Amino acid sequence: MDSFDPGFAIMREPEKGNAWCACAHNRQIEYEVDPSLRYFVMSQEVNDKYGIGYDSGEMLIYHPDFGHPDHGEDRCLWVAQTIDFDFV
Repeated sequence: MDSFDPGFAIMREPEKGNAWCACAHNRQIEYEVDPSLRYFVMSQEVNDKYGIGYDSGEMLIYHPDFGHPDHGEDRCLWVAQTIDFDFV
């Protein structure tokens, strides 16, 4: 896929196990995906700005209530694996 429109995504098959994502500005900080949330998927332009390759199976997601409060990383963009999500 060369480009995509921003939209929303939910975790695919949460009953099969956990999915993880990484903070966009510090990928060493990882956090478990909350399957109860609907995440906003960033546009191709934003993904390109952060060097995130949608064609490589990654995308940037965001939700204002999702983050890792122990690291102060709430309210940031997260790098997620496209295979872990369904677009809605």
